[in-house]
Amino acid sequence: MQVDRLRRLPLLRQLNQVELAKLLPEMQEIALEAGERLESEQLEHRLHFVERGKMELRSACDEPTVWLAQAAEGEFFGETALLDRTAPPLVAVALAPSKLVVIPAGTVADLLRDKPEILAEFSREVLARSADQADQLARVRRMIAAYSDHVWSQVEIEEPAAAAQAGPAQHLIAQPVALRRQRTRTAKSRWPAWRPSRSVIGLAVAAITAGAVALGPIGTGMPQNTRYLLAILLWGSICWLFNALPDFVVALAACVGLAVTHLASPAEALSGFANATWFLLLGVWCIGVAVARTGLLYRACLNMMKLLPNSYLGQSLALAVTGMLVTPLLPSSQGRTVMAAPLTLELGEALRFRPHSNGAAGLAMASFLGFGQMYFLVPNGTTTGVLAWSLLPEAVRAHVSWSFWLLAALPLGIIVFVLTYLSTLRLLPPDSMSGVSSDTVAAQLRVLGPMRREERLSLAVILLVLLAFVSAPLHGIDPAWFAVGGMLLLVTTNILSKEMLSREVDWSFLLFFGAILSIANVARAAHLDRILAGPLHAALAPILTHPTAMVLVVGLLMVLLRMAISPIQAIPLLAIVAIPLFADAGYNPFAAVLTIMAASTTFAIPLLSPGYLAMLTGTRQRMFTEEQIRPLAWVHTAIVLAGLLASVPYWLALRAM
Repeated sequence: MQVDRLRRLPLLRQLNQVELAKLLPEMQEIALEAGERLESEQLEHRLHFVERGKMELRSACDEPTVWLAQAAEGEFFGETALLDRTAPPLVAVALAPSKLVVIPAGTVADLLRDKPEILAEFSREVLARSADQADQLARVRRMIAAYSDHVWSQVEIEEPAAAAQAGPAQHLIAQPVALRRQRTRTAKSRWPAWRPSRSVIGLAVAAITAGAVALGPIGTGMPQNTRYLLAILLWGSICWLFNALPDFVVALAACVGLAVTHLASPAEALSGFANATWFLLLGVWCIGVAVARTGLLYRACLNMMKLLPNSYLGQSLALAVTGMLVTPLLPSSQGRTVMAAPLTLELGEALRFRPHSNGAAGLAMASFLGFGQMYFLVPNGTTTGVLAWSLLPEAVRAHVSWSFWLLAALPLGIIVFVLTYLSTLRLLPPDSMSGVSSDTVAAQLRVLGPMRREERLSLAVILLVLLAFVSAPLHGIDPAWFAVGGMLLLVTTNILSKEMLSREVDWSFLLFFGAILSIANVARAAHLDRILAGPLHAALAPILTHPTAMVLVVGLLMVLLRMAISPIQAIPLLAIVAIPLFADAGYNPFAAVLTIMAASTTFAIPLLSPGYLAMLTGTRQRMFTEEQIRPLAWVHTAIVLAGLLASVPYWLALRAM
């Protein structure tokens, strides 16, 4: 396919190089001689662009066939696959030698969902060539209701008749659909009014528990301020457990509670937002956004697949290894998995694996392993890793540099990666070992072209920031300021725009992160972490002299927590208790953090794993089912626990424990 010609097609002209390269595997070219025709079953669920030539649409039901419309070069047809699935069947006849580009309707729907400007152009084009604009506007309105859930959500569209009198597309583009209000009313009508929701139950349980601790019989031996502080923490933990409110709302409410009850001054209650670690996460996240948006990571994936053997084994290993190598570049396991999922789906189809076959599921799990589960290797592999590191005592943080973390986690990472990958091949053996065509990968690389200025500069910033992380013990400068400096350089050079910062950066998590740091600071100042660790310390007294047993207990606790809540919630909750437990037993609490991070990769309850959900939805649920990968999930859990136990002697020798 000629890229310049593709960019002249409607709906595609607004795509950049990276977006077009990702779309390329979904496209199919069809060449027709004059008089050749496409039957109705060939037109279903597809959108056809006329790259060259001229096509005529005819009714497939009438005899003789009735001419309906023509599509010339640069135009498209087949929009009924998106507008009205009950429309009568059509046939398309080439009036001249023609070349078509075909895109599945599902892929077009994704474009309409993700890029409102494409949805607007598509709607205008459909309405502009419609003879019955009122009828067509009704169809387009139904399409928007299906495809624009998170693009537009507030304003009602006018009725078709009124819109037809005022003009074709202006009303459609200016006045989107109030879809969420309608869905909310529908959802509410399904349940009796007296039945409380999960959020209401969670808030009630949290309030009762917090009240019992603050004013009731629980914790009567504690100082009153400590009881108030414990009540606030329990309220937040229960709200997270029930998902009663968004995570950042709960965390910020807890900070407000600390200030209102005078347990901390306003400066102390919000001290986490003045912490260098908060700025470290901000800088690393923004750099990761720039790297992903420029296509640098996508280029790395394609080149890795080009280098390794052209087989199922080679390509699955390419996905897994590439994911592990790019982990330090994008501090979001879910974001990396989202990026890798379409590529994984394409490979599965190129290898001719049937949907939900063992080969397709194994390929997806190899990709999930590399992109979504190896984040414990480095502190910036995921945002919660930075959060866990920030909860360590300051003296320990000064010793645990980026390079020391990698050195301590490397043997565990090798064990988990190798054994999980081999288990994937064993539990999900492919039906065949077909090779994948390298033509598609080569075409995608041609679309990307040579490295652009944005990619080169982003790569330079990444390398400089990583070098600063590794050499931190030599220069003594906090890595946060290098990360913020790299972010500012990318903003100054217009690689990071204001729109990207507002849309791509998860500001709600940054609020959650700053609030959690603030709560941890107040809890440490009040020695609440040691008070909470006290009962656990007494219960585990027989094993505190055995470091292997301590690591196993903390690992098992994290596995159990992961069966109830997400890692974003589980990691800080367990870290607050486990860090003083290790310190009181005379061990380096960094081992507790590393244990928690590694054990958090387990997905015995897959629906509580953000990375798993990203892979499931990103591959359009075509590659695997929960039943298929459940045995692998439990095997992975056993491998992680075994790897933790095997790492204890190494950690002791390294003084990482």
